[in-house]
Amino acid sequence: MIGVAAAAKGNVPLLVFGLVISIPLIIFGSTLILKLMGRFPIIITIGAGLLGWVAGEMAMGDPAIHNFAESHHTLHNFAPAAGAVLVVVLGKWLTMRNSTPPTANQAG
Repeated sequence: MIGVAAAAKGNVPLLVFGLVISIPLIIFGSTLILKLMGRFPIIITIGAGLLGWVAGEMAMGDPAIHNFAESHHTLHNFAPAAGAVLVVVLGKWLTMRNSTPPTANQAG
């Protein structure tokens, strides 16, 4: 929506037209992706890994560690990969932990 407003550059009819076109596309697109995620759950894992990768890349671009990151070039590949693996492994672990039925001792 913000992109549509920026592209309209103050032209109200163009803004309205852009919103009328983009809102149904967003609704249709999200419905389609929701159905795909239900049918192919691996999409969720891939998306989580991608978010972890992007987070690792963003961490390497942080101005606070710029000098350190520039002197350690291997971090530019390692940090995104570590972010992806961390997110996927943590997600799988949390899913496993929450799906195990309580034992007799835990049922209290």
